[in-house]
Amino acid sequence: MRNEILLPVILFFCGFSSFAQVVSDFVSVPNPDDMEVDSSGDLWVNYRVSLSSPEHRLAKITSEGTLTDIITANHTLGMFGVNDSIIWISGDWGATSKIYKYDHSGNKLDSILMPYPTSIILDPDGTWYVTQNALGRLTKVNPDKTIQILASGNPLSYNLALARDENGMFYTCNLMNAMVIKIDPKTGDKTTLVTLPVSSPYSLGFLAYNKGHLYVPSAKNCIYKVDTAGTGYSVFAGTEGTAGDLNGSLNTALFNAPTSVAFSITGDALYFSDAGNNKVKMITGIGDKD
Repeated sequence: MRNEILLPVILFFCGFSSFAQVVSDFVSVPNPDDMEVDSSGDLWVNYRVSLSSPEHRLAKITSEGTLTDIITANHTLGMFGVNDSIIWISGDWGATSKIYKYDHSGNKLDSILMPYPTSIILDPDGTWYVTQNALGRLTKVNPDKTIQILASGNPLSYNLALARDENGMFYTCNLMNAMVIKIDPKTGDKTTLVTLPVSSPYSLGFLAYNKGHLYVPSAKNCIYKVDTAGTGYSVFAGTEGTAGDLNGSLNTALFNAPTSVAFSITGDALYFSDAGNNKVKMITGIGDKD
């Protein structure tokens, strides 16, 4: 009799734990793109005021959803990295691109020539790492601005995103052919983990790492979850192949062009830019097994 009572209770709480993972609106942002979370738990996002305007901005958003513009420019403010004191953010993309150094008050401090920059990871000591996607590279930039190419060549091809795990391994994904790739920065070895469903002309956005998995936004209007051991992938959130704007359950939610993802400082929430709906959304209730 006791087991007959406990079993429905256990099933209820297991179901409730899954149901607790829900999608909701976090803050309205026009044309959001890249996102990063700093050590204080604030979310940073670059966005464009309108598609017809040259004005680009980088903003900081508190955990309560208060948005403050930090940098405003009449040129592209692209992918960026942020630590406790500085920001490195890319400008117009191309062979003569620059990446600009700012403080957290929006004062420009420095710049460096960096062709075709995309994702940036910035360490506390000022070292940073950048994907140069048209060159198929992962590059390290030291605080004195000396440069070291950590990995290059196949299968890297328009490698857009960049994430890193607790063991120092890097992960990227190719913009067009949808390969997700692991990079050993010590050896330059590259391992293709999976090839995700391909869209035309572009397939994937800016991924994030959490607890042994990669979370990869897709032009198929969903977020994929990829095992870093290379055993496969699944649809984590959204309805694959269907655009819309619907919150709630992970498997019925609808997005429109999710471009980037970032985990909260505690790891229990996932922010993502729902660019087609001019929003940053969030998924709450992420637990130890996710």
